[in-house]
Amino acid sequence: LKAPSTPVYEGYEVVLYCQYRGVHQMEAIFFKDGEAINSPNNSTILTIKNVTQKHEGFYSCASTDGKMQSPESWISVSPYRGNFTSKEETAISGWWKWIIV
Repeated sequence: LKAPSTPVYEGYEVVLYCQYRGVHQMEAIFFKDGEAINSPNNSTILTIKNVTQKHEGFYSCASTDGKMQSPESWISVSPYRGNFTSKEETAISGWWKWIIV
């Protein structure tokens, strides 16, 4: 797993992918701060919707057979900032989706 270089804002969505080279069909378990967390059907994709401060922490994943495990990646969560204005003074808003590989 690779964490975003900037914090994720509260209310946004984070998608975590657990992929290993040369392994195409794998079931995965995701971990937050060393504790297993639910992933539907042991999928290699974990989507966290409406991120809150409680989602901040170290994330990793492992194959269900225990043969492969990723290093931990830190996900930082910041308060929602709302709309912001660019240098051209044009209002910009929207939702971001982080994809961590």
